[in-house]
Amino acid sequence: LTLMFKITKSIAPIYLTDRVRFRNSLHAYNTRRKNNIVIPFARTRMRAMSYFIEIANIFNDFINVVEVSNISVSSFKNKCRKYLIDLDT
Repeated sequence: LTLMFKITKSIAPIYLTDRVRFRNSLHAYNTRRKNNIVIPFARTRMRAMSYFIEIANIFNDFINVVEVSNISVSSFKNKCRKYLIDLDT
């Protein structure tokens, strides 16, 4: 999740940030999930379990529950740790 956070904040390398598109780049409507990552279509189960698709799904679920705008990477890691611990309990 930290890598996806860095990608969304453009801290990661360009070759990774170029692979991610956001919903707000598809249309100009102000929707609740405008900052979500667009999940590419996966025809097979193997493709659906690939890294970028799986992490994008988890990241979209995470940012819909936890506020992650304007925070540092270390704060994100702390929120992520708390979120994942709460999922287990």
